Amino acid sequence: MKLITIAVLTVCVSWCGTAQSFDLHTHVAMTAKAAEKSALGVNPASSAVISRLGLTSPDAVFGRRYIGFALPQKYGFATNYEGDVMLRVRKANSGTTLSIPDDFSITGWIMRGAVREDDNEVETARIGEVDPVGAPVFNRVFGHFFDPVNNVGLRTSAAGARGPTAQDWATDPAASIPRVFGSNDKNYFNSGYGREAMWRALTLTTLGTDGLVALTPIDGATTVIAKESERRGYWKSMFRTLGDLVHLVQDMAQPQHARDDRHSGLACVNPDNPDATCLGGHASFIENYFYARTVLDTRFRLAESRSLSPPPPNVGKVIDITSPQLPYDGYDVPKFATYRDFFATGTGNLNNDSGRGLANYTNRGFYSAGTNINNTSYLSPPPSGGGLGVETILAPMDGAGVTVGGAMRLRTGTVSDFVTNIPVPNVRLSAEGFWDQFLENNGNQPRFTLNYYNYDAQADLLIPRAVAYSAGLIDYFFRGQLDVTPPDEGVYSVIDHSDRSGATAMSTDAANGFKGFKTFRLKLRNATPDITPSGTTTAIPQTMSGGKLVGVLKFYRNLAHTDDLAGEPANATAYRMSRSAAEEIVVSSRVKDSAGGLIPEPTNVTTTAQTYQFEFDQEIPINAIDIKLQVVYRGALGSEADAVVVETVDVSEPSYVTYLNSSDYIQLGNNVYTRSQVNETPALLSQVRPTTFIDSMTGQLKNTSLVPIPLNFDVTFGSIGNNAKAVVALPFDKTYHRLALLIPPGGNAFVDWALTNSGCGYNAKLPVTGRVVQTNYNANPAGDVITSPLPTTRGTRSWASVSCILNGDNLPHPDLLTETQNAAIALLQGDNLKPLKFSSFTFGTP
Repeated sequence: MKLITIAVLTVCVSWCGTAQSFDLHTHVAMTAKAAEKSALGVNPASSAVISRLGLTSPDAVFGRRYIGFALPQKYGFATNYEGDVMLRVRKANSGTTLSIPDDFSITGWIMRGAVREDDNEVETARIGEVDPVGAPVFNRVFGHFFDPVNNVGLRTSAAGARGPTAQDWATDPAASIPRVFGSNDKNYFNSGYGREAMWRALTLTTLGTDGLVALTPIDGATTVIAKESERRGYWKSMFRTLGDLVHLVQDMAQPQHARDDRHSGLACVNPDNPDATCLGGHASFIENYFYARTVLDTRFRLAESRSLSPPPPNVGKVIDITSPQLPYDGYDVPKFATYRDFFATGTGNLNNDSGRGLANYTNRGFYSAGTNINNTSYLSPPPSGGGLGVETILAPMDGAGVTVGGAMRLRTGTVSDFVTNIPVPNVRLSAEGFWDQFLENNGNQPRFTLNYYNYDAQADLLIPRAVAYSAGLIDYFFRGQLDVTPPDEGVYSVIDHSDRSGATAMSTDAANGFKGFKTFRLKLRNATPDITPSGTTTAIPQTMSGGKLVGVLKFYRNLAHTDDLAGEPANATAYRMSRSAAEEIVVSSRVKDSAGGLIPEPTNVTTTAQTYQFEFDQEIPINAIDIKLQVVYRGALGSEADAVVVETVDVSEPSYVTYLNSSDYIQLGNNVYTRSQVNETPALLSQVRPTTFIDSMTGQLKNTSLVPIPLNFDVTFGSIGNNAKAVVALPFDKTYHRLALLIPPGGNAFVDWALTNSGCGYNAKLPVTGRVVQTNYNANPAGDVITSPLPTTRGTRSWASVSCILNGDNLPHPDLLTETQNAAIALLQGDNLKPLKFSSFTFGTP
């Protein structure tokens, strides 16, 4: 026995400090509730946060494969290990107020992280699980402790640190956990890696010393589908990381984790004797009890082991309970200005006494099994029990609701909350042991314990806070907001379609080409609300400073696209048949200011809207559909040095606007006619005004009257046309120009045809409503939204068109042609079916 004890002691110096935190099932339940309580909401797919991320597509984060950051980087896979835990909680709570989302939903991935954060070399490895990215599991649980009084994590002794504080494990890239043999292990699921995963998911780049560096997919494939799979892998990595982070916050609501109280139930000298020593701490009653309440089970086992291996199944004392569901709701989501403040806003006795972090609240408010009354490790609750009230319960009940003879005395006290500033009095903090009256009679110190009455009191106060603080951390991660609006021109981008489809242009490669839009203009401001940390009155601005801006265009392709626009989908069926299989992105190459000057980096984004011009060396394809514009900022946000913020806005599909020189036609009344038709019809000639257009000798139109005219005028957009202007030069009739615009869908962009030639019948601003060819993922079920097919004018397709028709009767006419009038005009032929190039065209350059 002595030799065994020595061997155990030798290993325990390195291992016996471990303990899982709340049971995995309890973490899953709290995480599901936290996501629901956060800005993600009950249905993350329709939340404002997910909309900002651009993840409204239901397949954006589904699937089993994600990406780990440990080197070399590799794909990790969701496993049945996490799935089985979620399934049990889901089934047990069916029909209750606790809803466990789908395993592969956004919340599902957060729950997976909450499960895997408890990986360790004993329990996880025993069931044959490895880290999902293929590395051996290590004792992540060593980073789950935080004593805010002494500012330490788990210790093997008063002086020996066994792991970093939970604060550091969550946020410090240098934090590591040593193995028994081998090098230390870093945390690749901390807040920094969560941000890096978010950036890579948005841009498929990493920040190098000289700017953006494009990522090559881990498996080496460079297809569109491989790249999109890579982006989704990083999204899942980000959500999994959020699960790891909220797990760490939740652990701060377990008193043993906030009071450095080991509770593995391993290396027990005599497991059958509750008074015997367990070198790894006795098995945690609270965690096993809360597990049973999580899955609504009426019994659980409390088992301990002589060795470093968990006891076999069906070993240990069976404990019957009534198992009421844990209270997940009842506490408002707190706000803090740093990740670390969710854990503790101060360390040391004085700061802990008024701290607003969850570890502060738990440490000073509750005893734990190993730090009960008569343990002098902490000043609060009082180690002597002095000042506490005494509550006597006659005929107390055990956990199963069975009345036990005699009476029980509880020690009660007030638990202070400096977030709400509402103290809770008469909390059942401790209980006198069965033999305490005899010990007291003999002059000995009474022994104290924790029982169901105490653990239920802890559940009532700590579980709702664990949920709320987790929700607050999720909200903090996604707090950044950008406000993106169209520029004063009212259009995000404009191109001369002749450059893409004119007589000298090469045909568009619909499947692989990047011929299209190359400049995006928009207004941008920092719209992140200030944070007033809970329990305080001072607002902390969330300033964006010293960062980098990039523009990202997400899109699918219309594979049926042709340069004459004949391949544009006319209905949902055609849209689905021609839509490419995977979403693509293009990322901007540089950013300029409203005057066209290059914006130096690092840059600031102010709360006052400024005009930015994003330029793309790899252009946005002209056949892009289902387009979303994203502006991504990476830099300081408030006190966070390296935040990532994104805003996603819907953008119209290319909305084509055509101006035709149809001055070979004359309008009389409600109809249009050729010059020869007018000359051949006396009734039409009689309508011509002024009459001086008629040759008195021949009774026909004069050779100089109502003849086709050349057009030469400016086309501008919005209120500052100098920044988006095209000069029309249509020297011949039966020719046309065509623009392609990207504008807000459903909104109007005004195209101002500044006509100075008096012979044409149209001279006004043309409102152009953004064309829509996309899927509405917010609908239930998701549905395709296709606006009407492109109408035809003189055989040319366009979203909106204007024809210059000669006014033959000097009367006011409606600005735009009717369908009957349009049908009467002859189709263009031959080369005239291709648009002419504008004589000059600018967008984004003064």
